[in-house]
Amino acid sequence: MRVTRAKQYRRHLRFFRIVYGISAPYKVILDGNFIHGCISSKVDIEKRLTSVLQGAKMHLFVPRSAREELKALGPEFQKAYNFAIGHCRGLPPPRNENQAGGAGSGSDEEGVGAGGGEKGPDPAKEIIAAIGADNEGKYLVASQDENLRMRLRRVPGCPLVFVSRTVLVMEQPSGKSKAEFEKAERKKAVGTTEEEDRVLAVLKKREREERERERALQPRKRLKKRATAPNPLSAKKSSKGKGNSNSSSSSRGGGGSGAKGGGAEGGAAKGKAAGTAASGGSGNRVRRKRKKPSSSSAASGSGGA
Repeated sequence: MRVTRAKQYRRHLRFFRIVYGISAPYKVILDGNFIHGCISSKVDIEKRLTSVLQGAKMHLFVPRSAREELKALGPEFQKAYNFAIGHCRGLPPPRNENQAGGAGSGSDEEGVGAGGGEKGPDPAKEIIAAIGADNEGKYLVASQDENLRMRLRRVPGCPLVFVSRTVLVMEQPSGKSKAEFEKAERKKAVGTTEEEDRVLAVLKKREREERERERALQPRKRLKKRATAPNPLSAKKSSKGKGNSNSSSSSRGGGGSGAKGGGAEGGAAKGKAAGTAASGGSGNRVRRKRKKPSSSSAASGSGGA
C-alpha cells in the first residue's frame, strides 16, 4: 500500500473512531460480489483488509443469504463460497427489526431488494437491516454493489470498502457522516457555552492559586541594596587632609600650653606694656610742652610743681 493511501485510511479510521466509536476489533460485512471479485483478481482478502485497517484485528461476517447465493451460482463461485464458509461468520440478525427501514427506504427505486414477485436470497436487504438507521452495530461494509454502497452512504457513520482491480479502497466519510458530526458539534457548542465559561473560570482560578502556592514555597532571593556613595569607613583618607589636621591640632595644643604655662609671663608683659605706654605718654606731653610753650601751660606747670 502506498504511503499516501495509508495516511488517508488512517485519517478515515480516526474520524470514525472519534466521532462514531468504531474501533478495533473491527466488524466487517462482506457480500458475495466482493468475495468473488477479490478471488478473481487474486487478492488476499484477509491480508489486504488488515493492511487497510492499519494492522488492527477484525472479524469477518457474511450474510446467510449471500452464502446461499454463492452456492446457487455454481462451480464458478465455488472458491468464493468456500471462503465465506471457512473464513467468515454468519451475520447476526439486527437487534431491532424496525431498523430495516433506516437505510432501506426507497429500495424499489434504487433497484436493491426490489419486490415484483422475485423470490430467493437478498444479501443487500440483510446488510441494510443489519446496518439500520445509525449503524448501531459499528460495522464496516465491503461490497462491489454500487447501489448498496450508495444507499449506505446515507447512513451516518458507516465505513465502506470496495476492490478496484487489485487494490482495496476505503471510501472517505460520506457527506451525511460529516454533516451529522458538524450538527452535533454546533449543538454542543451552543448548549454548553455557559458551562464551558464556568469551567474555564474554575480552571483559571486553580492555575492562579497553584502559581501563588509555588511562589510561596520558593525561597525568596535577597536583593542587594545598590550603593549610592562610597563607604566612609573603607574610603582612603587623603594625605593633604591628614597634614592640615595634624598642624591644626599641634597649633591648638601649643596655644593651650602657652596660655596655661605662661600666664604669669603674660601678666608681666601686659604690665610692662602699660608702664611704657604711660611713660611714653608723659614724655610726649613734656616734649609738646617744650615745643609749644605757652603762658597758660607754663602757669599750670608751675602750679603743679
